[in-house]
Amino acid sequence: MGPHTTFHLAGGEGGMAHFMDHLMPAVTGWRESLGEPEVTSELQAKLIAGVADATGGAGTREVARRRDAALARLLAARTAG
Repeated sequence: MGPHTTFHLAGGEGGMAHFMDHLMPAVTGWRESLGEPEVTSELQAKLIAGVADATGGAGTREVARRRDAALARLLAARTAG
């Protein structure tokens, strides 16, 4: 799970679109200091579509369930190994 899926979860039930609407202004400030590209409305639309594609259109609850299941498998493998 990469940063964009994490942002999708951070958006709560509204997912990536909600994250972009409400939290992206704060993120934009630190991104600018890193020399990252400007987050235009076109880039936001691409990010939202990319996350929807990467998650198979799953909502945040399902993505969180998948993440938690994967973490449980990793912990079980670590304990067994």
